[in-house]
Amino acid sequence: MYARHSEIYDQVHTFKDYASEVQSLLRLIDKLHPTAQTLLDVACGTGIHLELLQGRFEVSGLDINSALLTEAAERVPGARLHACDMESFNLDQSFDVVTCLFGSVTFLVTPARLARALASMAHHVNPGGLLIVEPWLTLANYRRNNIKLDVSESDEGKIARMYVGREEGGVVTNEEHFLIGTPAGVTHIVETNLQGLFDEIDFTAPLAVAGLDLVEHDPVGLHGYGLYVAQRPLS
Repeated sequence: MYARHSEIYDQVHTFKDYASEVQSLLRLIDKLHPTAQTLLDVACGTGIHLELLQGRFEVSGLDINSALLTEAAERVPGARLHACDMESFNLDQSFDVVTCLFGSVTFLVTPARLARALASMAHHVNPGGLLIVEPWLTLANYRRNNIKLDVSESDEGKIARMYVGREEGGVVTNEEHFLIGTPAGVTHIVETNLQGLFDEIDFTAPLAVAGLDLVEHDPVGLHGYGLYVAQRPLS
């Protein structure tokens, strides 16, 4: 995913309020694990969350997209970054907090792959530590035939992204069209991404199998899609 527009990823997502999201995360962590010191962000992208969290935690990140990781390395030079697939990674290290945000898990597409990824994340959670996962839409609340349009503007130019998602069998195909306008002209690129529509059981069952206790399921979460918070028992 994001194979063709990694260089404009941040501009496309200027609608996200990263600072507010991080403040919500910190309040949650302070409530459930106030002594947490280390944090791993799975599917960290260009590292904006890591940048805002590094004042509080020793931060690490991983992502399958090397171009996004390059951006993250420039943004957060002190972070330990890993080029890994979230479905099957092993860093030989565990953390007080593991996060996977912005619906990144939906790019796993199937419940079986999601279960394997949650197991990999849980494997890296210290006793007493937290796993915080932000989902996307479910099959019940997905809006079919919805025309999605995002427009962003910066000193470099303007970008419009438009797509109409197509759902079949719980899998959404988004053929995303980008118009990228700069003083040199307008470029059109198309990128197709697949996302899975997962129900609550698709998250809670693998977390239980991995030995974590679900301590909170916030239906709103950071960005309106909800939040699953699980904790590894101390013993």
